[in-house]
Amino acid sequence: MNLKLLLIHILLLIMISCSYTIDHSLKNKVEYNNSIRDSFFFIDKWSYPSSTYKDIDGKFVFLAAGEEDTSHLYHTSNIEIKFDSLETNKADENLPKIRFGQARIVNDTLILEFSESTVSSDDYLKIKINNKHFTSEYISGYPWLNIYHINKQTLVLQKEKVIVGDTLKGYLDLKAYSPKYRNLKGFFKVKVINSESF
Repeated sequence: MNLKLLLIHILLLIMISCSYTIDHSLKNKVEYNNSIRDSFFFIDKWSYPSSTYKDIDGKFVFLAAGEEDTSHLYHTSNIEIKFDSLETNKADENLPKIRFGQARIVNDTLILEFSESTVSSDDYLKIKINNKHFTSEYISGYPWLNIYHINKQTLVLQKEKVIVGDTLKGYLDLKAYSPKYRNLKGFFKVKVINSESF
């Protein structure tokens, strides 16, 4: 068991469950484009997150609470993470992509949640869409636990009306800082599920 990964997971869960201050002031209008296309929409790849590994007997061990092998985990997002320093404003490192996401409907709000766990990092992005506008929250465990402030964001969805069972396709371009600038950019195809099962 990787102790560092387990500690990152615990810290991330504490930050998400506790009341913390996030900059909700940036609200943008969602763009809708039913002809949005990307090759990612037609690729079916899956993998286990890094919190899962095989023991010496060849059995899978799941470190995250409630995690199990159902249909593996299909890559539902292809969001690249890049960050740069305030001094140079020039990209100096690429992080792994955020490959997993889901959507749920709570009252009149569509909530998109994306996450990626690696040995060195945990990334969590939550987007709330209501009345054709959206806000974002982004937390990362790299290189330490940071709550990012959003300063620019674009969200394009293939369709406006979705119901449970739909696959929602879209594109995200989000810029944030805390204290380094970070850019999350890419396509996704998330399943809309019951909020009780999320």
